[in-house]
Amino acid sequence: MFSTERMRVEPWKRAFEGRELSAASGLAALLAPEVLKSLPEPLQTENTPENCQSWIDARLSESEVLAILEPSSNALIGVIILAEFETSDAGTDVHIGYLLSQSYWGKGLASEVIAGLVAHFAKAARPIRLLGGVEKTNPASARVLLKAGFARLPELSDEETEMFALVL
Repeated sequence: MFSTERMRVEPWKRAFEGRELSAASGLAALLAPEVLKSLPEPLQTENTPENCQSWIDARLSESEVLAILEPSSNALIGVIILAEFETSDAGTDVHIGYLLSQSYWGKGLASEVIAGLVAHFAKAARPIRLLGGVEKTNPASARVLLKAGFARLPELSDEETEMFALVL
């Protein structure tokens, strides 16, 4: 789908076709309590192999899931979740969410992958508005979106969550 300097991003099923065990071990590392703590209740899960598989199956049934991979080892380092909605003005809203394994935090990877995602969507032949929600207790994720060109949407934000948008 796209690559950055330090990552490769592919649709989940293509990334792990024939490598289900690798996917399971990567998910177990990714879905740690610290990584999930800022997510809404429906996205919480206990970190067991069965629950991790159920978690990814649920995401795949409702949205497009992209695997963020370390290119040389094919190790799973994160996911991007994309939920697409047609709008009344013939455009498309794409709600984005992303998770990185805790061992990759603080290295600029989130900024790099979101910039790559924006560049990928900028090539679309139709109007797209990218939307991202960030819990107010997670200012690092808000900075990632702002750095990628998103703007805060006060009219969609509330006491707990700030919403950001980027129109392409």
